[in-house]
Amino acid sequence: MTIDNRFNQKAHEIISNLLPIADYFITVVDEEGSESTLELMRTDRLFSVPFDKEIILIEQRNLDVKYPIWAKSTGWDKEAYEERVFTFSNLLVGPSDIEKGHHITTSYDDQCTPMEAASSFSYGDDVEFDIVPHCGSWCLYSVDIEGKKSLHNACFYYEIKNGDIFNGYHSKSRKSGYTWNKDLLTSIEIELD
Repeated sequence: MTIDNRFNQKAHEIISNLLPIADYFITVVDEEGSESTLELMRTDRLFSVPFDKEIILIEQRNLDVKYPIWAKSTGWDKEAYEERVFTFSNLLVGPSDIEKGHHITTSYDDQCTPMEAASSFSYGDDVEFDIVPHCGSWCLYSVDIEGKKSLHNACFYYEIKNGDIFNGYHSKSRKSGYTWNKDLLTSIEIELD
């Protein structure tokens, strides 16, 4: 059997845009057409779909209620998509008055991932973010940063709280510890000013 890597790349893209706030049931199909369901629990740190399987449905469970949030045939459920875009955006700059409604609709219609949509907001003239999953962990994020002195990347977990330490990476291969304060932008501005 020849293993097709495009299934796993798409699976990684989808899973990395899930939020570790619920348990998920991921229906996959193998090359022979056999379906099976994998569980992704909110406490799992690492998760991957086997290379020979393709995701066809993701259901989220909250309080014993299970509902679909992504399907191969339709893509992201609009409400689930918006929730993820707002969550990623809030991690970057906190709750803000940025007009996100039209931007989210456009990003959704253009089939951007929630992380891509959150990264493409205009957060001001002096800073740009690009949030991506970090090394196979579905709740550890790596954010490329432009416009903040020598700081070019930060890594943090989804569950980060005020006072927690996260890593910032500078030019010349220097790493620093930063203290989380509300959101990424506030945290790095406090440390760099």
